[in-house]
Amino acid sequence: MKKIILALLVLGIGGASVGYYMYTKPVDKMNTMSVDETVSAEQIFTAFEEDEMKANEKYLDKVVVIKGTVTKTSKDAEKATIFLDTGDMLANIMCQMEDTQAVLPAEGETISVKGLCTGYLTDVVLIKGIIH
Repeated sequence: MKKIILALLVLGIGGASVGYYMYTKPVDKMNTMSVDETVSAEQIFTAFEEDEMKANEKYLDKVVVIKGTVTKTSKDAEKATIFLDTGDMLANIMCQMEDTQAVLPAEGETISVKGLCTGYLTDVVLIKGIIH
């Protein structure tokens, strides 16, 4: 019985240590991460629209630089977001910026955004974005 209690105690302390390490581990900043793909907003949207499985293999969880025209921006206390034109009226590239205090570009401006691609819903979604 003592051995079981001791083993559970050791496992509990080990689990707590791993949890604390993961919680306090610094997050990589996007400006230090290497780029996996460079693509236009139209190209990445078309790739996801035509074959989502194939596009997921190429872009999902990868650092990409996407060049496009800003259609809209939004900013609140928790996040700043840039939307890039895809050529489709119903879909955009949605880039959630890494810095909530980022200076956002004007609508109609052509920019490149570097971020982590998290997939495709109606829009292609990038997180941790920075203007590249």
